[in-house]
Amino acid sequence: MEVKILRVAGIVEATKAMRLPMKSGDKSDSDYCWDRCHDMEEEALCKYCPHAKRENGEFECTACKEYMGIWVMGPKDHDLSMKLIHAGSDHRKHIRLIDVWMEIKAPLYWWKETDTYRFGVDKVSESTMHTLMSKEITINDFECTESSKEELTFSHDCGYYPSWIDTLERMRRVDRFEELNQALPQSYLQTRICKLSYEALRNIYHARKDHKLKEWHLFCETLERLPYSEFITEE
Repeated sequence: MEVKILRVAGIVEATKAMRLPMKSGDKSDSDYCWDRCHDMEEEALCKYCPHAKRENGEFECTACKEYMGIWVMGPKDHDLSMKLIHAGSDHRKHIRLIDVWMEIKAPLYWWKETDTYRFGVDKVSESTMHTLMSKEITINDFECTESSKEELTFSHDCGYYPSWIDTLERMRRVDRFEELNQALPQSYLQTRICKLSYEALRNIYHARKDHKLKEWHLFCETLERLPYSEFITEE
């Protein structure tokens, strides 16, 4: 399984939106960081930037060198955001405005479990009909443990019984798509581009972080690397 974060957007809008109900926008202390980290004092916004790191007692932002500017949530806005998040789903509407685009390559059995989550989730999948028939089927197309790999590739010495992988590949070569699709194991890997809100990711994280499937552990570990991941994990 592979999980890649393609883009995160909406943090600026979410920061402003959370102050709308009480019209407290004048109390916001968030701002853009404009490549001036080396001139900042310790209490400046860079201290709260999720991309900043401390070296020799000073803060330096690794993002400012690559971008024109990055939005940094100030301590007052951050405290308010966490307070609203802890207050419940009716109060943390602002994190629904933060979206993450991810490219995920995962087995069919994992994708089946993700269908539970629909609110704040959009997915575009590669076509099974087109991709399945376009190239040779190999063991690399499946999520396998060592034991399941042996099951998929095992064939009898007598030669009368081909391995499961060989059987699938034979169906593909003779264009038997319907039979191949029916016989495809749940460990077959499929790639999808997904857009998920922070609210949806929060629900997924707390429901699946201790799941027995290793794929969920990998997914949750990826969420822990997102900007302001504490909005999701509360840690």
